[in-house]
Amino acid sequence: MTSGPQRELFGTRSVDWMKDAACKDHPYPDAFFPVGPGAHAGPVRIFCGNCPVREQCLDYGLMENYGIWGGTSERERRRIRRERRSPKPPTHCRQGHPLTSENTFVQNKGSIPGCRECKNAQARAHQRRKRLAS
Repeated sequence: MTSGPQRELFGTRSVDWMKDAACKDHPYPDAFFPVGPGAHAGPVRIFCGNCPVREQCLDYGLMENYGIWGGTSERERRRIRRERRSPKPPTHCRQGHPLTSENTFVQNKGSIPGCRECKNAQARAHQRRKRLAS
């Protein structure tokens, strides 16, 4: 069983929810595992639309490479996993000021955004020190 951050990002291995799945009595369960180039699983996704355990199914499916899980294809689940792994940009500076478009500047392309409030406070403190020194 997966644990820790891996489980939080990519789902759980619990299968208790399967007994309530809309697809559990589907006459052709293999239809949820299309094989080969150009294989199409669109029609079986209609079962996922109103499924009471769709979220749990997707959570489980994030650990699976094949098949339709939670109404998502293999490609869609790869995208979800990639998005969950990518770091989120900071929303506040170290001093707690919000990093909004009005309050943010970037000195060099590709560098971490800076906080204008902190930059202005540093400039004011520098000016005060210069006045006191003279």
